[in-house]
Amino acid sequence: MGPFLQKRQIDENQIYELFENPSECVNVSVDDIGVTEQKASGRCKNPPPKESKHYVKNTVIHIQQGLGKYTLDGLGIRKTLVLLTAFLLHNDLANRMIVVFADGADDIKNAVRDLYGWAPFRIILDWFHLAKKCKERLSMSMKGRAIRNDVLKKLLSLLWLGKVNAAIEYLKRLDAGKVRNAKEIEKLIAYFERNRSHIPCYAL
Repeated sequence: MGPFLQKRQIDENQIYELFENPSECVNVSVDDIGVTEQKASGRCKNPPPKESKHYVKNTVIHIQQGLGKYTLDGLGIRKTLVLLTAFLLHNDLANRMIVVFADGADDIKNAVRDLYGWAPFRIILDWFHLAKKCKERLSMSMKGRAIRNDVLKKLLSLLWLGKVNAAIEYLKRLDAGKVRNAKEIEKLIAYFERNRSHIPCYAL
């Protein structure tokens, strides 16, 4: 087997990684949604000059356990996680593994660690946001769409198998002639490093 194909094989130690039984865990997806704050005065015919926009952040939590689904909405991650705790206790779900899918934001990860030290939990960087981050950074760093798409395809094939080290090494060895902005590559590598422990083998 050549090195190219070998990099695209699931590591033997990953096969024995613990993956939660859906019937024994609660899947929790967390994300902040920013909306433009509306002025108290509302709309008028001759509005005053526009000031800088102010945003209001809502935290949305989607809960899934078995076939049951529920959505919570609140102001701020920590306040909404308190609502989640009440929901879990009320529905006798607090003793199950809590699997949190998030976008890698530090405020979400820190809040989960602070508030759920009493419960078994796992944080996973969800695939949608991981792929989106790769696409955005590569769009700003590579010379042209064709090169970006080729690099993105190879990079995601490694990350899909949870091979963070191989993905970082691949980025470090990119042909300098194809790179427009090396700083964006460095930022993407730093993103992988920060979220290393939350990137599983998605294929499994």
